[in-house]
Amino acid sequence: MAKKIIESPGDDAKATARHAKIAKEREAAEEKEKNRASDEYWRNRRANEKRREDIKKLPKEEQAEAKKKLREDAKKNRQQYREERKAIRTKKREEAKAEREERRAAAAALGESRAEAKAAEKAEEAPAPEAPAEPLAEEAPADVPAEEPADFPADEPEKKE
Repeated sequence: MAKKIIESPGDDAKATARHAKIAKEREAAEEKEKNRASDEYWRNRRANEKRREDIKKLPKEEQAEAKKKLREDAKKNRQQYREERKAIRTKKREEAKAEREERRAAAAALGESRAEAKAAEKAEEAPAPEAPAEPLAEEAPADVPAEEPADFPADEPEKKE
């Protein structure tokens, strides 16, 4: 005995909502990852500004050493940010290149199938050459006389005066 599958409209709505929620979470995670390097850059920049203010409050003897350390940290952070941005750009370029290659391959495959479809379509549309109903004068046998001209002259175009 075959089981009957009973679908309730509530299940579809719940599944749709669940899938929409999952897709939204995935998009948020992708956006967060995309902005991670920029967020880190600004976090470091604000921290460096705060450290500069704190350095001003230090005694003169300690300020030089603290400024030197701050410059080294800032330089390291800038270098790290540049490397991350470079990696992101490289990744985007590779993805775009792969996507272009896929589109070209799909277009080539589609082009071939289109060409095949057009050839098949032309073969179907083109009727087999039919024999002419009456032979042409050039093809007529020599013993059959050609049609003789009629006794009346052909209509001449009227001249406008």
